[in-house]
Amino acid sequence: MGCWQSSNAAHFRNASGPETQRYFDLEGLPLTLSTEVLGSSGIELRVTGLLSNNALLRLELAIARRGLVTLAAKLMNTADQIADWTFELHMKSMMSSLSPPRRYGTTLDINATAEIVPAEVIQDLHPGVALGSSREVVQVTVKYRMVAGCRAAIINELQAMGLRLVCAVCKGTVNDNNDKYWLQLQKDAKVPQQELNFHIPKQVRNALELCQNKGETIGPRPSTIQNTPPRRYEYDSPSKLCEAIKAMDADALHSHRMTAPAALKESLRNLEYPMHGPCKGGIQVENSDKYVGIGLVHRSAAPSAADKASPAANKATDTMNSAATNDLPHKAGTLVLEIRTVFIKQHSSGKNDSYANGLLRAIGGPRKEYAEFVTWLDLQSRVWTVYKLFNNGVLEPGKHLGSLATAEHLLAPADMFFVSSSTGESTVKGVEPAWLTTLQEAACGIETIRICDVVNWNTYLLMAVGARPSRSVQELFGGPMKVVFMQELSHSKMSSQEFQKASLVEIFKKTALGRSTNYMLLAWKEHMKEGELAISQVDVQFHHDHFENIHGEPRIRMDIDVKLELVTE
Repeated sequence: MGCWQSSNAAHFRNASGPETQRYFDLEGLPLTLSTEVLGSSGIELRVTGLLSNNALLRLELAIARRGLVTLAAKLMNTADQIADWTFELHMKSMMSSLSPPRRYGTTLDINATAEIVPAEVIQDLHPGVALGSSREVVQVTVKYRMVAGCRAAIINELQAMGLRLVCAVCKGTVNDNNDKYWLQLQKDAKVPQQELNFHIPKQVRNALELCQNKGETIGPRPSTIQNTPPRRYEYDSPSKLCEAIKAMDADALHSHRMTAPAALKESLRNLEYPMHGPCKGGIQVENSDKYVGIGLVHRSAAPSAADKASPAANKATDTMNSAATNDLPHKAGTLVLEIRTVFIKQHSSGKNDSYANGLLRAIGGPRKEYAEFVTWLDLQSRVWTVYKLFNNGVLEPGKHLGSLATAEHLLAPADMFFVSSSTGESTVKGVEPAWLTTLQEAACGIETIRICDVVNWNTYLLMAVGARPSRSVQELFGGPMKVVFMQELSHSKMSSQEFQKASLVEIFKKTALGRSTNYMLLAWKEHMKEGELAISQVDVQFHHDHFENIHGEPRIRMDIDVKLELVTE
């Protein structure tokens, strides 16, 4: 774990910076943002995080205020409280020749319909939506003339009727919108299912009329939008605008790094989002300060195209001491939520340092005085990647604190991760249910834990040999490694005979990282409403175009995919 370095961050889109949030008027909300240039006049905006009642309204008004137009949007709720939204925005000033502005009166032209459709319709069109056990969804189609804040008004009105938004696909121009919404009927719905076809169009029309006339659905923010953006954002192309916001983000993050503790600066180097602390929530470690952060970033742990095409891609080879390369070949990764926890060791007299630690410092330079735990959450593929699980001698051994701190990434409440950059206080206190707990508990929860880039020698050795049909350590590593292999088997409390007969799942559970994974699952079990997640399958993948220094030699990079299944009594 830990081969990918964030020095490649400059190749990726602008992500999660405070200026990006400020530009779209989402500062202080538990959301992470990412922007990317689309063609000559467009910007793709992605927003992920905890659902908020006024987040969409604030965003719609900010888009209009900045002189932008939403030509397309996809609003997905991947769990009860998790939003994953994508917007295609274009500069209105560059669209006048394509869509001449028209003047309308105060009456909205509205065409709204509603119907009940099978749940498979939305599941096939948009994989990853959270439907639970629902077999049917309500499909609402709305065509109307453009009003800033209208989509938030429609969704708020439908939710007030007892419908939960699952997904929305929105299309528009400078003047007109054409949207489709898919919703679940909740138990406390105010309208019987058989009457939805009649009531929904009526309620949607009321919501849009109130929106245009500055009614209650608009909320505390003004409905009259000035299309002229503030002077600091006056740029004539999306690329210049994104570059300017990115530069402001970089300045803000640089200032954040400069005020961070010295031990944290290495972890923050080229990081695309801020961290805050000392954090008093969740797992605490004696004589250590805790810092946490979260951001929407591009990351990749997938094999390269060459690996996928190679027949030997999933097999260990005899040439595991080839020269190491410097970078992974994956230049454009998946957008994921990266969650990070760092424990910084407070200054001590050094009397308790072991001889081994002193020797390590003498050989490899100064020892890191912080523990670091980093995971990536891919909301759509339902994969949770453990990227870094580095103790570095900071956490007390035998208490499984590293495993608990890592499991906490999916269990901690939102106010532990999201802190306002201006006030330094949590922005989501009192929000229930706890952020990401819902995702872990939902039927569409995590299906795979991916342990990325295994560098733990016990796990690497046992899994490399275990994945080989012959399970011969001499065949794979050579005869002299037999003694080392037997030592690692002893550490894992396995005999040679047990190892030969065990399944790959059983071998993994005995390894150091397998035991850590089990402790994570135990921590999740305490928060699950029913049943528990169990390991059903383990896949070992080798990436022959990248090497890591493991046990004193460069060795082929290994990833382990741990498949999970829900077990109920």
